[in-house]
Amino acid sequence: QNFLRFYWLDAFSDNVKQPGVVYLFGRIWFPNSHRYVSSCVIVKNIERQVFLLPRCNFKGSDSQEVTMKDVYTEFNNLSESFNIRTFKSRPVFKKYAFELPDVPSGSDYLEVRYSTEYPSLPSTTQGETFSKIFGTQTSFLEALLLRRRIKGPCWLDIKQPTIIEDTQHVSWTSFECSLSSPNSIDVSTLQPPPPPLILLSLLPRFVYNSQRNTNQLVSIVCLIQTDFRLDKPAPTAFYQSYFCGLSKPSNVEFPYGIE
Repeated sequence: QNFLRFYWLDAFSDNVKQPGVVYLFGRIWFPNSHRYVSSCVIVKNIERQVFLLPRCNFKGSDSQEVTMKDVYTEFNNLSESFNIRTFKSRPVFKKYAFELPDVPSGSDYLEVRYSTEYPSLPSTTQGETFSKIFGTQTSFLEALLLRRRIKGPCWLDIKQPTIIEDTQHVSWTSFECSLSSPNSIDVSTLQPPPPPLILLSLLPRFVYNSQRNTNQLVSIVCLIQTDFRLDKPAPTAFYQSYFCGLSKPSNVEFPYGIE
């Protein structure tokens, strides 16, 4: 089976500029070079997901009970006004643990999923058969982590990845791949120790420029640790290499002899 074992450490998503896309950052093992390298996994086509809380009775009625089919029928009609042409739905049971007093601690909901090609629904949306809608403001990163049951940094199995050529990278990582569906990610049943990391520590120095009324960077010192282990005590050698960069303020010159 075509899959990669990937240790994820961080993630990024932008609900406005790139809806339905999440970038996972971490490390993978490169057998050819016998080392771990920085990696980015681009997860695409994450669907919007909302939950409709059914009313006990139709709005304004004390006797006409609401069924889940009634909620589906109303949302199906409502979706046309929001230009949602296709969607998937199913009844689910959910628990609630927050502050709204008119939301039961446990209830059946109508779960609705649809493509990011269509707009998100207002969080105040109500209907004759449902009183509240949840999930309209949920980030796609949160949705991915919850749906795939990912609980913090861990090893993931990435199935059927599409390798991205170096010239097409969108990040600074050494390796990139993309997935056409979030279902291609599973938490690995094997969880060996996390891979070693390369750490860079920065120490900047600034001076105040009174003419521009701002601070200007004049130097930066960098310490590099190439074998930092997350599951072990910090190494006795804090760094293997270092370098320093200098920059002169805009209103002065470097001392004579500095090149």
